[in-house]
Amino acid sequence: MNFKKIFLKQKGITLIEVVAVLVIISFLSLLILNVLTDSSQQYNVQVAENTQINDISYILKLVTKEIRMTSVEHIIEIDNGIRFNNSNTNYQLDTANRTIYKYSGDPNTYSNRDEVLANQINTFKIEKIKPTKQGSNTGWHILIEDQHNKKIETTIFSRS
Repeated sequence: MNFKKIFLKQKGITLIEVVAVLVIISFLSLLILNVLTDSSQQYNVQVAENTQINDISYILKLVTKEIRMTSVEHIIEIDNGIRFNNSNTNYQLDTANRTIYKYSGDPNTYSNRDEVLANQINTFKIEKIKPTKQGSNTGWHILIEDQHNKKIETTIFSRS
């Protein structure tokens, strides 16, 4: 009964109670802001990595299609890339700015007008695999490594 009288006599809150509530709200706000900022940064990193993987997959698709459609004698290995003589098409890594270009013309003559297939590429190697026995097809080993040292590689064989 005595407690009920004390409770009914209170007409407001003290300054200490207001400060305590403000400190708790500030702490919770900072915690939530930190979680949102970190998740946003992680999202941006994942989007960049996924874009890079999609670009590399696209390059592999293009090069694979060209190899399968071109006879072996028209495919030439060039520094950091490959050249298809029948279509006068090159896929080559510009090591200065780590960009893979698709272009026509002589090797190492890419320009800003040429098609950019991927950026931030450390390695782009295409190596010819000699047939192991008479009548077997020529193979090509393709290796692409991005700025995060993630490697994507495949081996394909010419149909002709």
